Amino acid sequence: MLSHNIIIVKIKYINFKCFHFFLCKGFIMVLILFIFYKEKFSYRNFFKCLPTGLTGVFLYNFLWVTGLNYTYAGKASIIIAINPVFTAILAFFIFGERLSLKKIIGVIMAFTGVCLIIVDGNFSTQIFSTNKGDFIVLSAAVFWSIYTLIGKKVLQNISAFESVTYSCFWGSVFMFPIFIFTNFNNVEQGTATGWASIGYLAVFATVLSFVWFYKGVKDIGAGKAASFIYFVPFFGVLISVLVLGEPLTVYLIIGGILIISGIYLINRERQSAK
Repeated sequence: MLSHNIIIVKIKYINFKCFHFFLCKGFIMVLILFIFYKEKFSYRNFFKCLPTGLTGVFLYNFLWVTGLNYTYAGKASIIIAINPVFTAILAFFIFGERLSLKKIIGVIMAFTGVCLIIVDGNFSTQIFSTNKGDFIVLSAAVFWSIYTLIGKKVLQNISAFESVTYSCFWGSVFMFPIFIFTNFNNVEQGTATGWASIGYLAVFATVLSFVWFYKGVKDIGAGKAASFIYFVPFFGVLISVLVLGEPLTVYLIIGGILIISGIYLINRERQSAK
């Protein structure tokens, strides 16, 4: 989160996204898959991951970074956490999954929290133009939910590492047209901090974090590992306030509590069903 905002300040955000995709999501993951894990290439699995690469890698990341260009990192870190809510709603309408009373309460709480964060005391009719970054980040959460549902139904017989690697490759493919038509004239203006942040995102925030997360899933189980997602909004807000000097408003605090509480209810209901 912090590195994203530093890069957006130092290097134009679209340039950053191009470098991040081609440095990390396309090549590093492929190298790790075939060199270190020695997975056999599967054409069938490769093309099955095309829709996940479009939704969960390209559209999610592109909208996420675009939204950060117009809003605070702290607000974005809480808003993006609402994706389990969209997943529950879409699963109900598309797959007919049960939406219990507890889930409905969780959905209402989470959406109320998002509304409070986006409004942030501004109840004017210009909210869509003044807070467009929040809505863009919210749309990124929708595409991540779509990615989750696609993965649940389509990628059942593919290993997690293989599916993410192929998806990341397809994400790079979809990013390529933007890469071609991007103006890189301002790249030379990037500072050492900006380039270091890109390197950090590529190596630590994407590759190593993914490997460590799935090692945690293997060691302590998916349920316990997934519970650590609740720390992401907390540390996102904490670091954005302490390091970036972003404001900490009452609406952000109350909205964040409602969102996390709503997500907790939804996930708890899901675990109980299992």
